Amino acid sequence: MNKAFCYFGMVAGSIVFACAFVMFVLPTTGDDVMKMKVISAAVALGGLFSVYRAWYHYRHADEPMGWKGSLLLIQQMKNRGEVVCYFFNPMQMRFRTAWELVILVALILFESKFAIVFALLMVGIKGFLLFNELRYWKAYHKLKELESTPEISYDHEDTVMEVRGQDIIIVDPCYFCADTDFWEQHWQHFGNNELTEEMGFGNALSFSISDYQVTDIVDSKGDLIGSWCSDSNMVGCFLLDEVLRINPDFAKELECGMVIRNFSGQVRFHFEQKTSPWTFYGEEVEEDAVVLYIEGVGNISFRSLEQL
Repeated sequence: MNKAFCYFGMVAGSIVFACAFVMFVLPTTGDDVMKMKVISAAVALGGLFSVYRAWYHYRHADEPMGWKGSLLLIQQMKNRGEVVCYFFNPMQMRFRTAWELVILVALILFESKFAIVFALLMVGIKGFLLFNELRYWKAYHKLKELESTPEISYDHEDTVMEVRGQDIIIVDPCYFCADTDFWEQHWQHFGNNELTEEMGFGNALSFSISDYQVTDIVDSKGDLIGSWCSDSNMVGCFLLDEVLRINPDFAKELECGMVIRNFSGQVRFHFEQKTSPWTFYGEEVEEDAVVLYIEGVGNISFRSLEQL
């Protein structure tokens, strides 16, 4: 903030304080004398506070002020409570807030019909500003959290899953974990095939994938038996029992993936590096990609197949 403007603020605040203080101590008479003295005291305090804020900005002229300065301070706060305390800290109160309180005091003292309207308007505006500061704090720290999480790799090696007489499901894990803390905690583990018994998986595969994927599954005769899709750019092969232990309600949404009942054999995730140009479902693709092919060998054989 410009130092000359700060000087002007300190001079103006001093004048307001001096005039209001004179009005406060000046002997007066009438029915409203006490009300006028209270208002004069409020104006004097407002002027004094204006001097303080102008002096504060003068001392911190090289620091960002206003909304930008507030956001920089909010970034350093550890929780929502600190944001709320900062917002209501009287020493951080903005000029307009201080003078709004002075106006509100005057309206209440003289029992103006506009007092309630003014108070509601003031609370609404301040509530909106507080909401935005809390939302900014949440978004900023969520972004920092995402920046610190391990990166997900799209360069995978072929992996095999052994199954003995169990139901399996090929599905994007976000479907059975959606809108849960479990997904927030483990989404990167799903992307890197880092599934553990502590997470509830004794036997499973799960990887991040690129946008181009072979999603149609055919049997040994080449007939289409199902397909899978992905919203989170991840897919895995899981034991159905383990999935339903994590989310029993997912039993009603099994069509989100492809279920193979009583499977015995091997499920293989085979990754191929495609270099542009290459053909995907009959269309030429002009960018490189790692494409996943899923193969099952056992009592039921299946494989993913492009529709050319």
